[in-house]
Amino acid sequence: MSWAALIRKVYEVDPLRCPDCGGEMKVISFIEKCQAEVVEKILRHCGLWKEAVPRPPPVLSRVADGEPGYDYGYFERVCI
Repeated sequence: MSWAALIRKVYEVDPLRCPDCGGEMKVISFIEKCQAEVVEKILRHCGLWKEAVPRPPPVLSRVADGEPGYDYGYFERVCI
């Protein structure tokens, strides 16, 4: 049984059927882990590529016990 048939059987959806028009789709390529440039090229072609927003570097701060720590800005500080 093919991978598409297994997905169809388990999830009751055809992975090779276009969700927009109902047309038949086919696999044209498999992308491996270390092919970021291929992923970018495909997404740019489809108009789905978004540039990453640069994040500021973490700020070195001192934690309560005097040890240096990093503030990544993930959580709001609460002053008590």
